[in-house]
Amino acid sequence: DAAVAFLRQEKRIGRIGAIGHSAGAVSILLSAARNPGIDVVVAAAPFPTVETVWETNRPAIFPRPLLEMTLRLSEVTRGYSRDEVRPLDVISGIAPRPVLLLHGLDDARISESQARGLFAAAQAPKQLWLVEGADHGEMGAPALTALMDEIIQFLKASLLDEDPAAHAR
Repeated sequence: DAAVAFLRQEKRIGRIGAIGHSAGAVSILLSAARNPGIDVVVAAAPFPTVETVWETNRPAIFPRPLLEMTLRLSEVTRGYSRDEVRPLDVISGIAPRPVLLLHGLDDARISESQARGLFAAAQAPKQLWLVEGADHGEMGAPALTALMDEIIQFLKASLLDEDPAAHAR
């Protein structure tokens, strides 16, 4: 939010697009839901809720009650509430600004069904790009770099009020 305010007020930038990966993508989704100063969002490998990402990554031998205790300890020691980190609950509030979600089909941290659930919760205009052969980490630099020309076209179309669907994969 502070970066958006700086770009608008100090640099006089009229339209702003934001792009992030993993927790950075979650931050952008949460920020865009409350901040109309973000005009378009590109989110690579965001998780829908803290609970789902923790549950998905919980080792089978790690008992569920211990997972809950660990989550609660994390909230207390890091000073956050998991109720505040739920892109699934707020993504619909980004509309009518465009949202592009990217998900690697080899992502073991965030399932395809979680990505599709987040996409379903978003309102139009929205796009979901599924990336073959990319795991969670690879959705960062390698995949974003490989897709950068297409992402730039999406951002340009969105920021210039063209039809971003024309740049769908």
